Amino acid sequence: MVISTVLAFFFISPIYAYQLKALLPGADEVRPWQPRGETESYVGEELYNLINGGAEIFLEYGFTEAVAQEYSREDSSFRLTIYRMGNAEAAFGIYSLNRMRKPLLPGIGDEGVGEDNYLCFWQGSYYVTVEAFPLERELEESLRRLASLVSARIGEHASLPHTLDVLPQKNRIDRSECLVKGLLGVSALLYISDKDIFQLSPQGAGVYGEYQFPGEKVKLFIARYTTPDKAEEVWQRLQEALNEKEGFIPRGEIDRISLWQKEENFYAALKTAHAVALVVGAVDKAHAIALLQQIK
Repeated sequence: MVISTVLAFFFISPIYAYQLKALLPGADEVRPWQPRGETESYVGEELYNLINGGAEIFLEYGFTEAVAQEYSREDSSFRLTIYRMGNAEAAFGIYSLNRMRKPLLPGIGDEGVGEDNYLCFWQGSYYVTVEAFPLERELEESLRRLASLVSARIGEHASLPHTLDVLPQKNRIDRSECLVKGLLGVSALLYISDKDIFQLSPQGAGVYGEYQFPGEKVKLFIARYTTPDKAEEVWQRLQEALNEKEGFIPRGEIDRISLWQKEENFYAALKTAHAVALVVGAVDKAHAIALLQQIK
């Protein structure tokens, strides 16, 4: 069984790499730009050779393979990287962590953002980045044209993951939503502990959003689980972590919502049958409570 699996990997990977390379625009399509150097291909943990130090979070989301190609013209160049993720949810997830509310790029992918020398978009199960060197604003149109060519080649499309539907809509900041698959994603958005408190994989998925209230912006994270037992286990783990965290003072419970205070900020948490929710950084605890009361 092990031998057959290994053989399958070696036979299938070149086929996948060939399919992914077919998404790269050719020389005739990008003139006066020209491909420079060989196309680079990465499968699984080979991604460390492309983005050492950043590969872990891609793997956490379910990265499968990538291709990268450089294009050049005189003293300028840009690098196109196409990542194939395990599914559309994973592609949106890694994109959601990287969009950082940059300006939208209408008509590119299922959603794309960018400015000046950098853009990224997600489409179906793909996440795509284009970065220009040196940093020249006049290269922005060339980046968009290249991204449009790749988007047309991908063809497939997807809607926003339904996992995001659990986030309350009222007061939510547009495009602050993120989909989280593990500890690295959680820590990138709201740091609670070095320990994997929420244990999202393989039993759960997490969503994140930011909310604007008068005078402040607060963060909401919701982790959902397939069983009530897992939700209860994580709930106990979260309470223990917050109770032990330096500077955190327990402030009791209101309407099943547990409260902690650190200096001027409140942290509020709620458990439902299949979910654990946490609000971070509310100066007015009423805002945190009102937000959690919308979760079913």
